[in-house]
Amino acid sequence: MLAKFCAEKFHDARIKRNMTQEELAEKAGISSRYLRALESGQKNNPSASLLCRLALALGFPMDALMDVSGEETAS
Repeated sequence: MLAKFCAEKFHDARIKRNMTQEELAEKAGISSRYLRALESGQKNNPSASLLCRLALALGFPMDALMDVSGEETAS
């Protein structure tokens, strides 16, 4: 299975927590500009470390911010 960051799930998680982009950015230790780029899909490959910080700041498991596809990569 492949997993990649999902901007839509990320946005939905922030809204469910009633957090502004600025609040989440501050809590995760990133700029609000970068957070907006993540939510809009302009940036779509955040590091595992950043995903972990965002998930912790939101109180969601990291996989809640991911889109999992059933495709397997060839070995």
